[in-house]
Amino acid sequence: MADGSPKPQKELGKHKTQLRKLEREKEKAFPGLGMTAYQAFLEGRITEESLVSACGSIKDIDTQIEQENAAIESLKAEIEQLKALKKKPGAICPNCGAPMEAGARFCPNCGHAPAPAINVCASCGTPLSPGARFCGNCGNPTVSGPAAPQPLQPEAPAAPPPAQTLQQPPAPPGYAPPPPPPPGTQATDSGGTVEEKQEKKCPSCFAIIIEEDALFCGECGTRLG
Repeated sequence: MADGSPKPQKELGKHKTQLRKLEREKEKAFPGLGMTAYQAFLEGRITEESLVSACGSIKDIDTQIEQENAAIESLKAEIEQLKALKKKPGAICPNCGAPMEAGARFCPNCGHAPAPAINVCASCGTPLSPGARFCGNCGNPTVSGPAAPQPLQPEAPAAPPPAQTLQQPPAPPGYAPPPPPPPGTQATDSGGTVEEKQEKKCPSCFAIIIEEDALFCGECGTRLG
């Protein structure tokens, strides 16, 4: 072997590498050949019995695939209809804006728990306590509460029977009557005075007002004072 000629061992490696490359390209070509043959079968251009049988099995699989896809699409449409029925119109998450189902406690998109709705007075915007019939700030009737009762007309008191005139004995010489007690007090047997606490009543329904600083009657909503 002359000097400068390629070594056999090196040349052998090159040929083996090229062989493996060609074999991989051949394997990649088979799927394309199969698809081409199957298309020819669908077009009626293949009559070989063995090829017709193999292509027929593939066609049966294609038919089953189409049926499964149709069933999946039908079920998806039914699920969307059920979701639309469960969703409350206008109910959206205040955090991310995603629609929420009626009665949901958490947003299905971000997990946010919306705060419960608080009733407020339609007149002044003050939060109302549950079951309140009137606003504690302005006395306005609540929208959901029952209508305010009509103020009762006070009945005229019956005339007292005529009192019998009693003959008072004459006062002794030099006697001076005691001064009347100041307003809001009453005299005692010992001659002192005791402060008398008067009950505050509603001028419309005559209900007793327990809170001294109440601005409105809690029974009928009439403004006090």
